[in-house]
Amino acid sequence: MAYLKKQDLVVLKGKVGQTTAIVTDIEFRRFKRTYRDKKTGEMKWRLKSVPYALCTVMTGGFGKIAIGSKMVIAGYKLRNHALKGEKCLVLENQYIPEYESSGEKWVVDMIAKNKEKKNAKKKKSSKRKETQKSENKDKS
Repeated sequence: MAYLKKQDLVVLKGKVGQTTAIVTDIEFRRFKRTYRDKKTGEMKWRLKSVPYALCTVMTGGFGKIAIGSKMVIAGYKLRNHALKGEKCLVLENQYIPEYESSGEKWVVDMIAKNKEKKNAKKKKSSKRKETQKSENKDKS
């Protein structure tokens, strides 16, 4: 799994062609993972996080992914690679058919949820700032 950063270059090489994208945002998804406790032998669960890269497509080679569209790639599907001395992320070979067949149609939901979360955070922070300003005025 690659370490994701904003503005990283992502390269998807398939049978049809090559698609390049730039990471515009990073989001973490949580899921339950079971494990066996070494002391008691019981099965327990804990939450694990997986990073997802929200990318904007710069050049398209896959027929179903349009230039300028957004797509999501799980961090565990990417690996670090050096391209002309620069760091880039490459989609591993076993995951390429998934992107060639489905394209971008399954990504729309995840991007919409991401926008909703960001808008909610902005609203909360703006409300906090307003309440702090009003409290400061009352104290004066």
